[in-house]
Amino acid sequence: MLLAGRWEADCDNFQPGNADDWVETTVAGSHIFALYVKGDSMEPEFQDGDIIVVNPHMKADHNDYVIVRNDEEEATFKQLKKYEKTCVLHPLNPKYPDIVLSDKKQYKIIGKVVEKVKRKRY
Repeated sequence: MLLAGRWEADCDNFQPGNADDWVETTVAGSHIFALYVKGDSMEPEFQDGDIIVVNPHMKADHNDYVIVRNDEEEATFKQLKKYEKTCVLHPLNPKYPDIVLSDKKQYKIIGKVVEKVKRKRY
């Protein structure tokens, strides 16, 4: 599970049928997946417990919400900001700092967030 507030271990070994829950969506495509938001770094737009639907095949542009993995196999959920040659991961909650993506570490966009589902977890 990805946490909205910090870098967390990324699991690439997810297999179809291993889901904790199912989410109905109108998003079409292959390899679409959903994640629970945890933490408060993306508040007020995304609350702890919200569900985000991610498309791993869509190109992410300035101001898109993305899941990003670093070279240490950790992932996070943030807003992508592009300023000329600089890319920044921006948490919406002002109490957290931006993360400047530097050349010192390798980063990979895992997918673009394409839908938010508000639903209570039981």
